[in-house]
Amino acid sequence: MLCIRPRKAYLSPALIWLEEEGLPTAEMEAKDLMKARGGEMDKEAVMRRAMEKWKRMSVEEKAVWRARAKEDA
Repeated sequence: MLCIRPRKAYLSPALIWLEEEGLPTAEMEAKDLMKARGGEMDKEAVMRRAMEKWKRMSVEEKAVWRARAKEDA
């Protein structure tokens, strides 16, 4: 008889931050920039910009998101 145990999923704090704060903010900034300059919004560039912002965040700021990720998991 096979015994199947449920597995815990690991939620990356970076992905949680990206979904909740990083990407929406980057999209708004890109829309504002496109209104000023004209042209199209490049989704890959917006994602890249959001992830660069995560990389520049301080250790303390990231610790807050890691704690939130553990609470929600």
